This record gives sequence, structure tokens and C-alpha cells, in this order.
Amino acid sequence: MRELVIIGAGPAGLTAAVYARRAGVDVLVCEGGMYGGQLVNTETIKNYPSYKTVEGWELARNMYLQAEECGAEFLYENVISVTEKDGVFTVTTDKQVIECLAVIIANGSKRKRIGCKGSDRYEGLGISYCASCDGQLYKGQPVAVVGGGDNAFEDALYLSALCTKVHLCAKSVTASEESVEAVKQKENITLYEGFYPTEIYGEMRVTGIKISDKKETDLDIPVAAVFTALGQTRDNAIFARVVVVDDSGYIIAAEDCATDTKGVWAAGDTRTKPLRQIVTAASDGATAATAASAYIIKKRKK
Repeated sequence: MRELVIIGAGPAGLTAAVYARRAGVDVLVCEGGMYGGQLVNTETIKNYPSYKTVEGWELARNMYLQAEECGAEFLYENVISVTEKDGVFTVTTDKQVIECLAVIIANGSKRKRIGCKGSDRYEGLGISYCASCDGQLYKGQPVAVVGGGDNAFEDALYLSALCTKVHLCAKSVTASEESVEAVKQKENITLYEGFYPTEIYGEMRVTGIKISDKKETDLDIPVAAVFTALGQTRDNAIFARVVVVDDSGYIIAAEDCATDTKGVWAAGDTRTKPLRQIVTAASDGATAATAASAYIIKKRKK
């Protein structure tokens, strides 16, 4: 019987592991892929406290090493279900079954990718998923934004204050009229409605993007970076038996990270929240771990 199982080894999960171990709780972190979550695909971070600038992989590695040094154990297996009976949780992976007293779900969310030629090749080499994180890196240069929703239009507006030119490629526009009008008012933003990337190319880094529409009009645009704003995907259906998920797929949990099920917390990008950043994920991890540790210590005394 384990005490605490943390699902996910991104910033939320790794921070939770540190806080729970420092509280003297037995911790097992389950991660189906590489530790670090979206950090490992983030080129450079300039808005995380104590770092003027840090590479995503480096911050992920530092968080992992700290959790490991604190005594957290890591299991690299995919979690396929979580159930509860009589106050004991059963976490089933693709290889084994684990029983525990409490669970922190910190599996994050995944950014939707463009899926065109070169989109995998230039991950972290000019393709970014966060305009507020990486925009400063391309100050004074032309960039592209891909997406048709409010987030894409907001990213384009943000980048227009930094970059010489913003090429906004929207296969379909779903942004509000207010956002569309704001974009149209900016002289250095060009909206390509009905266009979608067919190729992202470069040498060591991104140097351009090719886009096309249904009329087979092809355009080749020189850019220094491509910002993807196509939304996120979540894989929370596997937790449906222990938590409530909203219509967008996020686990319903307030700022205390507690779910409707006693003994289960949700931390980081996976939960309902207004801001999804590395620092807020870490904050969630600390909050969830502190509550989970107190819960476990109380159960020990019974």
C-alpha cells in the first residue's frame, strides 16, 4: 500500500512530489512519457521566478532531480484508470495495479500541434506554444501565429507590440468580433483567413512558413518563429469514476485543488483555472501536496 500516488511528472507533479516528501509522505510518481511535461518542448523561459532565462529542458531536469533527491520514486508507466473503494484508491497502469491512500492528478494537458511538414522537426527551434513566454525572443522580427480562436488573436495582438510583422493564419475564424476588429486595426498584423500551414521550414531554426487555402493559393512567408494557438487536448476520461470533468475536459477543482472526491486533488493545467503557466502549475502542486500530506498523516493516526 502506497501513501500518495502522483499522476504526471510536469511542474505540478514534480513540485507536489517535493512538498509531500518534505512532509514525510511516501510518494510514487507515475509518468507515461518524459518527465517535465510541456517544459521539455519550451525553448526558452523568461518568466519563471529566480531565472532571468532558462531552457525548458533544464528547468524540467532541475525539478526532477530535486524531487528525486527528496526521495520521490518514479514509475514510467501509463495510468489507464483510477477507482476508489472504502477510502482506498486503486491506480491501474498498463503494467500493474497500485493501491494508495491519496491521489494527486497532475497529468497536465497537451497543446494541439499543427501537423504539417516540418512541425515536428522545429519543435523548440522556432515553433512555440506560448507567446507571452517566448515573444521577447523574436522582438524586431517577423513571426506567424496559427489559430482562429480568441487565444490566437490575443497572441497576435501581443506579438504585434514586439515584432515587425505578425502573419495570422486562421483556417476558420472563431474569435469574437471584438478580437477580430482589434486585429484588423493593427497595421503590422495580416490575417490570412481560410489558410493553413502546409510546411514549416528552415536550417538550424525556423526561417519560413508555407500556407495554402482551399483554392490552392500557396504563399511562402519568411518568419523567425511560428506560434501555435490551436487549443489544448486533455485525457481525463480515465478519471471519470473519481472526479467530475467539465464540458471542456478539465477536472473541476478550485484554488485549493480539491476535487469532489475526498482524497483526490487535481493540480496544474488539468484542472479548471484562469491561468495556465509553469508558476501556477508549481503553485498547484505545492497546494495539493500540502493538503494531501495532512490528509494522509491524519489517516495514519486512525
